[in-house]
Amino acid sequence: MAAFSYESIDFGELESGQIANRFVILYNLHQTQKLKFDFQKSGLMCGDNLKLEPMTGELEPNSH
Repeated sequence: MAAFSYESIDFGELESGQIANRFVILYNLHQTQKLKFDFQKSGLMCGDNLKLEPMTGELEPNSH
């Protein structure tokens, strides 16, 4: 039972090599169980690089 603060993330139009930062919040909606997460290295299209921090972790019940 997890959710992100955004359904989609809009980076707008970027020049090649331009860096843009966005924040999303991961929510653990479960009332009693911890949420362990492990994001895999991912890319978007055409070799774009998406960096998530932290890549792994654990959320207490009903936290973000």
